[in-house]
Amino acid sequence: NLQGWLDKVAPLIQVKLEGPLRMNVESLDIIGNKAVIEASGSATQKNGNPYENLYCWIMTFGDETGKAVAIKEYMNTALVKEVIETNPI
Repeated sequence: NLQGWLDKVAPLIQVKLEGPLRMNVESLDIIGNKAVIEASGSATQKNGNPYENLYCWIMTFGDETGKAVAIKEYMNTALVKEVIETNPI
């Protein structure tokens, strides 16, 4: 869920960046009960290198509630690993 991601995953990368991660939605497509969001994120790492990643989220919404019931996220996880390993806290 989103709160779990915010609590457990986001802090791992955010502490390795100089400022906030700036996100930009590149495209948004709605197909039936699914939304496909392509986004880019950029920031400066604590070591001075740029952090530029691409993201894709596929969200499935419940027919009766209209609320998100599943989210799949795709990104360059090798880049995230590199940022975590090469930047001081």
